[in-house]
Formats: sequence, structure tokens, C-alpha cells
Amino acid sequence: MKFFEALKSFNSLRAFIFKSQSVIRDYQLFQLEILDVYLA
Repeated sequence: MKFFEALKSFNSLRAFIFKSQSVIRDYQLFQLEILDVYLA
């Protein structure tokens, strides 16, 4: 039973990491767009 609880928390942690990575990637793309606007 403990194994399944650990697995569930691991999966939610992995999902959280994946989501935060995509947020970081979106933020970096946003910064690039701002740079393009300033340089244009």
C-alpha cells in the first residue's frame, strides 16, 4: 500500500515538474518575443 502512495506522489511530482518546465519554456519564448519587438 505504501508503494502505491509513493508511486502516486511521484507521478504528481513528475507532472508538476513537467508543467513547470513548460511554463519556463513559455516564459523564455515570451522574452524572445519582447526582444524581437525591442530590436525591430
